[in-house]
Amino acid sequence: MVNSPRSTSNPRSAGRGGRRGGRGAAWKTPDTKHPRTGHGVAYGKLELTPKDHYSIHKPDNAQDTLRVMVMGGNEEVGKNMTILEYGDDIIIIDMGIQFGEEHMRGIDGIVPDLSYIKGREKNVRAVIITHMHMDHIGGIPYLMPLLPGVPLFSAPITLALIAKKLEYTPEVKVDMRPIDEATTLELGNFAVSFIGVSHSVPSSLAAIIKTPCGTVVHTGDFKVDLDPKDTEGKRYLEQMKALGDKNVLALLSDSTNATQSGNQLMERDVMHDLDTIVAQAKGRLLFGMISTNVVRLAQIITLAEKYGRYVAIGGLSLKTTLEIAQNLGYINPTPGTLLDISEVRNFPPNKVLAIFPGAQGEQNAAFYRLADGDLRDVRVMPGDSVVFSSSVIPGNERTVQFITDKFYRLGAKVVNYRMLNIHAGGHAKAADLGEVIKMVKPKYLIPIEGHHAFLHHHAAAATATGFSRDKIMIADNGQVMEFTKDGVGTLTKKKVPVDPIFVDGNQYNVVDAETLRERKRLGDEGVMVIDAIAKDGNIVQVNIASLGFRKESLIPMVEKTVTDFLKREFPKVRLQKDPQGLLQDRLEKMIETDMKAAPYVALSIAQ
Repeated sequence: MVNSPRSTSNPRSAGRGGRRGGRGAAWKTPDTKHPRTGHGVAYGKLELTPKDHYSIHKPDNAQDTLRVMVMGGNEEVGKNMTILEYGDDIIIIDMGIQFGEEHMRGIDGIVPDLSYIKGREKNVRAVIITHMHMDHIGGIPYLMPLLPGVPLFSAPITLALIAKKLEYTPEVKVDMRPIDEATTLELGNFAVSFIGVSHSVPSSLAAIIKTPCGTVVHTGDFKVDLDPKDTEGKRYLEQMKALGDKNVLALLSDSTNATQSGNQLMERDVMHDLDTIVAQAKGRLLFGMISTNVVRLAQIITLAEKYGRYVAIGGLSLKTTLEIAQNLGYINPTPGTLLDISEVRNFPPNKVLAIFPGAQGEQNAAFYRLADGDLRDVRVMPGDSVVFSSSVIPGNERTVQFITDKFYRLGAKVVNYRMLNIHAGGHAKAADLGEVIKMVKPKYLIPIEGHHAFLHHHAAAATATGFSRDKIMIADNGQVMEFTKDGVGTLTKKKVPVDPIFVDGNQYNVVDAETLRERKRLGDEGVMVIDAIAKDGNIVQVNIASLGFRKESLIPMVEKTVTDFLKREFPKVRLQKDPQGLLQDRLEKMIETDMKAAPYVALSIAQ
C-alpha cells in the first residue's frame, strides 16, 4: 500500500486502470470475482469465459500411425510449433516467432513453415496455444491467415494479449476460444485436456492429448516447484504427478534451461532479494523486464506499494500487459499507485519506481532507449538504481552487455540476476527435468524447445535418472516421429519442409532467403550504381556512383576498368537477350577477381 501524501501535480489514479484497448476496443469486467479466471470478462466482442467442452470434429478414419513433427524450436530458441497428425486429423500446438538476428538485415522475425499442410488446411482441427510469450504466439498474425476458419484455443489472458496484437493487423480474423484446466476438446481422433504449469506468466497450460496410439503430453514452457508452499503450486505438482498413472506414450518437454544444473529458483526466493533492493535504494528505481512477465510485474508493484513508491510504466507492450492483467484480476494496484511516465519528474527520486520493457536489449524497446538517453520523459541520472529483472535469453548476451555499459556510463548503479537472485527463470533446470520424467513415467521422451545441444543436455538429465537412451528422440525441426497403435515409436529419417519464413514488417511482406543474402551483401560490401548511355550500338558515356564501397583508392581504377569493359563488350552482346543482365553479372565477377571486392552492381544502359 502507498501511504505517502500525493503531490499537488494530481497524478492520475490507476485503480483498475483504463478500460479501453488500442483502437477503441472496450473491456467488460465483472464487478465481483469468480473462481474461474476470465469468467464474465470480455474484450470487445471477444468473450473470455472458458468453456467446459468443445467438439470440433468426430473421428472418421481408421489409420494406425500417429505422426509428430516439431516444426520450430528444436534448433533454436524461438518460433515454437509442433504438429500432431493422425489420419485426416491435424492439430497444431503453439505458433511462435524467432526474433531476427543482427546479420538478418531488416528482418523483424522468423516464423515456422506451414507448407507441409498446404492443400490440407481443412484437416487442421485446432491451434492450441500453451501461454502468452511471443515465441509461442508471435507467428499468429502471419500463419493464421493460411488456416481460414480454424479455431484457436488458449487461456483467457493469452487470448486477450493475442487480441491486442491483432489490432495492428485488423484484416487478420481469428476464431479465438477460451479454455482452462477444466476444458476438454474433441478434435477428431484427438481428445485434449489441460493441466496448469508454473511459468513466468499466469495460466500457462500443458496439453494432455489422447490419441488412438496412446497419450502424448506437451508441457509448453514450465518449471516445477518440488516443495510448493502455496495452493496453486501444490495443485500443479499433484497434476504433474497424476500423469504417472496415465500410461503416457510420449512426453514432449521444454529444454530451454536443460544446460543449467540444479533446480530452478522459485518466485518466493526472488521476492526476498527484490525486497532488499527496493528497501535500500535511495534514489529512483528503474526496472527492466520482459514485457509479458505478469508475475514479476505484480511483485514489483507490490514492493513499490510496501515502501511508499509510485509506479510509472514505460513502453506500450508493458502497458498492454498491465491493462490485461488488471482486467482479469491478476494485478490490483492500490488506487493512486500508478503514475503516467510523464509525471515522474514531479516526484522526489526516493518516491519513484519506473518499469520498462526490453531487458533483453531489444533496440526499439523503452529500456534500450532509456540507456541511450533517447526516452523523452525519463533520463538516467547518478544515484539511480537500474535493475535487470530477467536472465539473458541465449543469443542476446552482446546486446544486454551493450546497454549495461551505457547505464554505467550514465552513473547508475546496475543490478542484475548474476549479482542477486532477482530473476527466477520460467524453465525447469536439469535436476527438475529429471524429477518430472520420474513423475510422468513416459515410454518415450522428446526434448523440445532449445538449441540442438540443449536437447542433448535434456537427454542426459533423463538418463541420469535411469531412463533408457533408446527411448529418447532428439529430432531436428521437421523430422517425423511415428507411433503405432502398439505403442512403438520411431524417429524416422523422413522430414517435412521447414524452410525459415523471414518476416519484414507485416504478414504481406515475407522475405525469401535470396533477398536476405542480397541485403547482407549490400551491408557488407556496398553497392555500385553504373549508368551508361549507348548510341548507334556503342557506349558513349558511363557514370559511376557508389554507396558503402569504401576503397576510395580503387575508385579511379574502377571507373576506368568499368568504362573500358562496357565499351569493349557491349557491342558484342547488344543484340542478345538481356544484354544488361549479362554484362552486370560479368562486371561483378571481374571486380571481385581483379580488385578483391564484391559490391552489389546495379547496371543501367539507356539506348
